[in-house]
Amino acid sequence: MFYMVSYLTCNFLSGPAPKASNQTSLASQGNCFDGASANDKIKCYQSYYNCDIFFQSVPNGSCPNCPAQQSLQDEATCVCTINALKGAASHNRTKVIGFISGGIALIVCVLIIWWGWSAMKKWKSVKDLWEGPEGIQRFLYQDLSRATNGFDSSHEIGHGGFGKVYCGLVNGKTVAIKRAHESSIQSTAGFCNEVILLSRLHHRNLVRLLGFCEEDKTQILVYEYMPNGNLNTLLFKNKGTEQLDWLKRLDIALGVAQGLDYLHSFADPPVIHRDVKPSNVLLDDNMVAKLSDFGISKVAPEFETEFSTRPAGTIGYIDPQYVLREHLTTASDVYSFGMVLMELVSGQRAIDKTRINDINLVEWVKLTSETEGPRSIIDPRLGEDYPERVYYDMIRLALDCASFETHDRPSMKVVVSILENCRWSVAPHILEPAGDIDEGSFNEKQQEECHLTKSTETISSDDDRSFPSGKII
Repeated sequence: MFYMVSYLTCNFLSGPAPKASNQTSLASQGNCFDGASANDKIKCYQSYYNCDIFFQSVPNGSCPNCPAQQSLQDEATCVCTINALKGAASHNRTKVIGFISGGIALIVCVLIIWWGWSAMKKWKSVKDLWEGPEGIQRFLYQDLSRATNGFDSSHEIGHGGFGKVYCGLVNGKTVAIKRAHESSIQSTAGFCNEVILLSRLHHRNLVRLLGFCEEDKTQILVYEYMPNGNLNTLLFKNKGTEQLDWLKRLDIALGVAQGLDYLHSFADPPVIHRDVKPSNVLLDDNMVAKLSDFGISKVAPEFETEFSTRPAGTIGYIDPQYVLREHLTTASDVYSFGMVLMELVSGQRAIDKTRINDINLVEWVKLTSETEGPRSIIDPRLGEDYPERVYYDMIRLALDCASFETHDRPSMKVVVSILENCRWSVAPHILEPAGDIDEGSFNEKQQEECHLTKSTETISSDDDRSFPSGKII
């Protein structure tokens, strides 16, 4: 017999062993032939496909173990095949595993795409949107949230139908942060227009806008902080008179009048405030009055004296002609100012249901003046310490401003002139107006007050911003 090394693939070929070396295949690995006996010198090498061991010859009935998941089909030829049932089950299991793996991969891809889209959208909302007018800073929401400890109630200094106002420390400066309720959110275009309008208003008697934030359905305005709160709290909720003596009341009235005169005559374009009331008159550390809250303000038409718009404002201060005719003019602000001036002089609220027959302050002032004299109108907390003539002139001016007919009301320019004359007649040594507050002017005490004091100011049912049509008393 020949001793022959065969390098055929181990397919367990059937048939007799080759008789001559020239019958040897040139394939890469050896074959196993049936009919081989222990005396045959056939050298068959292990194949990594089927054979498990190296062997010199294959006696009948002595085959190597089949690979995993295969079984011996013919002992004589040592042929191993895949079990049909096992193969089918294995194939099905492989398909199931493939489907599951594919599904997981698809879900992962979708999540990655969604996360990337969300991240890009958020990035664009911060980086690519309108940056605001020059001189007005665009704040990040996370910075304002950090300044107010997550808009915690301990930082809240006021609230109303529009939302809440917080105080916080931003870049070392105490500021007022006005965050709108979701129900008060306006369109991006409307919000941008409001920011542009506020950025154009520069007057010592208007609260200055410092910046804004618009991210993820959140709209925030950042104003200079007014450490002495608002006129409503000082006039009606503080029982003492030490903060609001007769001269301070006169100065506050003059400051509000000058702010309105600026809006009507010098702002470009002219602006109608539409919501002049004590809670929108803020006081800085020098007790200088500043008008705030321009949320419902309107730009006055350039070539028209009045224009139609849905009534908005606060009951008790809203112009009755505005409600009846839905025509808005600068005289509507004059009416509101007249009501505030009456409150400053009398210490009475514009609307007070405890005045049974005279709920409206205008009617109360008229009736009291006729029956008891003008002295009975003056706030009793002032005692005798006020200039009678000046305060009588202020009462007369307030009634003129609050006239029912629009054409009977003076302009704010005339109002300013009258109040300036009153001021000079009793205190000719007027101090120079305090300039705009320096960024570093808030001391540690004021910052501490910002975090420890909380305004109890709320908007009552009388402060709703929607009104039924009809005449206001």
